[in-house]
Amino acid sequence: FRRAHALAVTAGDRALRATAAGWLATGSFNASDVPAMAAHLHDALSHAAPDNHSAQARLGLVLADAFRFADDDEQAQRWYLHARQHASAEGDSSMISVLLYNISAVRSGRIGLDDAFGRADLDLAAKALIEADSTANYDQGTGMTALTTMGQVIRAQLMVVLARYADAIALFDAHLVRARSQGTGHREARFLADRAWCHFNLEKVSNALRDARAAEAALPSQFDADDRAATHARLARIYLECGQASDAAIHQAKAEDALAEHQASQQLMLKALQQTLAQRGAAG
Repeated sequence: FRRAHALAVTAGDRALRATAAGWLATGSFNASDVPAMAAHLHDALSHAAPDNHSAQARLGLVLADAFRFADDDEQAQRWYLHARQHASAEGDSSMISVLLYNISAVRSGRIGLDDAFGRADLDLAAKALIEADSTANYDQGTGMTALTTMGQVIRAQLMVVLARYADAIALFDAHLVRARSQGTGHREARFLADRAWCHFNLEKVSNALRDARAAEAALPSQFDADDRAATHARLARIYLECGQASDAAIHQAKAEDALAEHQASQQLMLKALQQTLAQRGAAG
């Protein structure tokens, strides 16, 4: 994408430049590189013509995901709609699939994080599960299969919140190995901690402790603060309930630290997005 962007700049190809910049913004967002993401978004916004649907859909999706991460749902919804309209105009069903998946993934992650800290919103979780099922139905109807595995893991996470523990375990067992092979190894600790919580609530303590230890072993691979916060919080509750107070205290302290880091990242993201859009407005 960097090479494509450089060639587009040299050739004066605004359409290609905007599309490449949108993809670079996606990569920077996924890498949690907020300054680079903001710079690439500004570039994409400055060069994407209104009828450059691929670029408009891509930059809209990045903005939507970033605003959702920053906990600004109103702006996120605006940009999700922007992305969907341009993807539809392009006839890009794969982009719509990714959009629906991202909405579901970010929402389930937030709900699961709250639940790990004992602040579950069951009504919100039930609605999110319906949305996840709807996304799966869309993919089935359009023949899209690339995100099927992670869609099932999202459903499992929501089932944990809804206390459908046996159903969640079945989905984790069926899909975790494949999810790892599809690039989610950095999140495996969180999924294992969720499954451990399910086993504990089904009174399968040995299985719960096995998954808890596996989650601890996978923790060094995590790089997102919200995932670390959720994982440590789950482990803290499991160890506390199993009478391992010292381990529980260690994980609870790490959970609180990671949560504070996540909240600081949200504020940094929101400020960067607001500045980027303000620069766009000042440029006309």
